[in-house]
Amino acid sequence: MLTFFTFLAAHPTFSQSNLNIDSLVHFCDNYTGADTVKLKALIKISEGYQSKNQLKGIAFGEKAIQLAIQLDNKALLADAYQATGKNLVRNTRYPDALVLFEKALAIFKKALAINEEIGNRTSVSYNLNNIGKTYLALNDYSEATTVLFQSLDMSTKATDRFTQGWATCYLGSVYQKSTVALKEGTLRTERLKKPPFIIKML
Repeated sequence: MLTFFTFLAAHPTFSQSNLNIDSLVHFCDNYTGADTVKLKALIKISEGYQSKNQLKGIAFGEKAIQLAIQLDNKALLADAYQATGKNLVRNTRYPDALVLFEKALAIFKKALAINEEIGNRTSVSYNLNNIGKTYLALNDYSEATTVLFQSLDMSTKATDRFTQGWATCYLGSVYQKSTVALKEGTLRTERLKKPPFIIKML
């Protein structure tokens, strides 16, 4: 029987993003366990398909969601929701993606107390970025602004420059695309007194 250790020996880059997706699919097809090992592989396959084949990415993401629920693993369930949601966004199914991102966010919020205790809000702010980006794609500039500023605040406190940068970038897109919304008074203008790209990065 193929074991995870055998797979690791043959594919030492399992934890890296450049692992061949076909190898992971082959591993999952031959791995009989229903555990976190398979769950992590399913999530990585779903993530790997985001730029290649979103429908396959969604299918593997849904398998990961089902297994995470079965294992009652909330942390990996959040990752599975997020991976699936990203595929949905790439496939332009934005309303479905938003529901999945919000489910992931709800799970991350439950872990927020622990994240605050250890001083790590990266996963939460990263998920907020995805939600804000999806609101932006839906032309809901008010919600996008609110969520992205939350992400920016959290990533700034965590000195997470990667998430900070993307939050600022998405906020810049909000400013660029929200002229009509501002004229209609549908965007929260009190948070828009100066462009996000001149906000001081800590």
